[in-house]
Amino acid sequence: MSVVAYQEPESLTSRRTDLTRLHYPKASGQSDPLAYLDRLEREIEMAEHRTAMMMEDLAQRLDHLEDKISDISGRFDTNNRELEKAVVELAKRVNRMESPGGR
Repeated sequence: MSVVAYQEPESLTSRRTDLTRLHYPKASGQSDPLAYLDRLEREIEMAEHRTAMMMEDLAQRLDHLEDKISDISGRFDTNNRELEKAVVELAKRVNRMESPGGR
């Protein structure tokens, strides 16, 4: 049986954001409301883009994990089949030894 080591992704910490320290400047009464709205829309688009990139990264990681699990499951299935064959073969040998004409 092999031991699988999982590594902590290096890029994950760089994408974390401390939500307790976000600062959104208030629109001053002297600034243009349309310019402020335009800036907020750009920030939303950038946030949506960052979120989409993170979701894509997570999807790729999940696909990779699924592949690893499938590989490991396949190895266990192979080992289980071999073990089942060995147990059946032993059972046949025991039955032959216990049968009256098998000695």
